[in-house]
Amino acid sequence: YFGMKRVPSAEQAEVQILVLTQPADEGKKQTYYDELIRTLNACKKKGQLVILIDAGNGRYGTAFHDALVKKAALGGLLSYAGFLDMAIVTGTALSHGAARYAHLVLGQTSQSEEAAFQKTLADSIIKDFCYKNVVREDILSYVRNELGGDPNNFCNLELDITARLETGMEQAAAPVLKNLERSRMCIRLTDGAAETARWGTVSLSGYRFPWYRAFEIDMDITLGPLTQ
Repeated sequence: YFGMKRVPSAEQAEVQILVLTQPADEGKKQTYYDELIRTLNACKKKGQLVILIDAGNGRYGTAFHDALVKKAALGGLLSYAGFLDMAIVTGTALSHGAARYAHLVLGQTSQSEEAAFQKTLADSIIKDFCYKNVVREDILSYVRNELGGDPNNFCNLELDITARLETGMEQAAAPVLKNLERSRMCIRLTDGAAETARWGTVSLSGYRFPWYRAFEIDMDITLGPLTQ
């Protein structure tokens, strides 16, 4: 796939695929995600790119995401997918990661191409970490209990709910945006050596419910220029 092939050992790899599965032992959840984060940061030190898949299906609550925000550089990921079922997250993460890897190996890029990648990665992370795992629960409760509405069809209540969404996302997304802004991302691979650049500013606006239901949101992502 795009010339990618499996290598005999992890040390030889340019790309690592890290997957957090559902916990075999509920009492060891922190051990599992701490080990994954240690491996992720070790890959970063060795210059290996990482495709990250969260296949925990919500079993870790917000703990795994909170730990990633505190201990890892999310903007350095090759791709990320999580929250949904394994078939969806695997296909999303692998296809996005393989396409980005091929782009990096090609070595030709532009400001618009880099911005498109940044927005794709940021969109996946922010919607999983901030909306699906935090703010959506508040929206579901607000629609049902305070507005007496249906979370799957609230066309007539959209203005009230969007205001609630904006307030919740502003708070939930703040640490994630700071994480992205301090990250470095690979912009070119030459004989396995990565050239990197630092993310610029990241801001969110235009929150909306495209289908007038709580299941998904959309938003506008504005980026500052990359820096060396």
